[in-house]
Amino acid sequence: MNMPEYKGKCPNCGREAITGYEPRQWYYGSPVKRCKKCGFTYLDKRYHEIETDGYEPDALSVRRSGLAVLLGLGSLVIGTIFVFGEIYLSGRYHTAMVAIAVIGIIIAVWGVIDIIRIKTGLKQKKLEKLQKESEKRLLDRNYALLLAEQGYNVPERYLGETVK
Repeated sequence: MNMPEYKGKCPNCGREAITGYEPRQWYYGSPVKRCKKCGFTYLDKRYHEIETDGYEPDALSVRRSGLAVLLGLGSLVIGTIFVFGEIYLSGRYHTAMVAIAVIGIIIAVWGVIDIIRIKTGLKQKKLEKLQKESEKRLLDRNYALLLAEQGYNVPERYLGETVK
């Protein structure tokens, strides 16, 4: 029996737990969730057990974070040019251009912090901690069997009769 999948609302009572649901988001943890309102159990496929799904693609990619830095700096430059250009030409500016510049700064800083976390090994350590948590959850044979029934590629060592 397949469990219903979460798509922004509880499949049973319709309560919207998270606004702006984005199915491509990637979180680590158990995909088996329970609605806080009605207690219904469902799958949230944005959550991934590292032991069954591995890490997010490019989780440790300096290149991806470097592209974020470049995107952020580009937004900062474009927003700043437009703000100063508008001030020069008309004595006014649109707050949207200021927002683009500020968002650019935030994206660039996030990218730099992510590169530092990757280069220092802090991000790898965090992923290893999450992997140990995933292993611990899968040691519960009933949980491992439930994931296997839902189509997850659960390693055989978690599905056997005795799990140590």
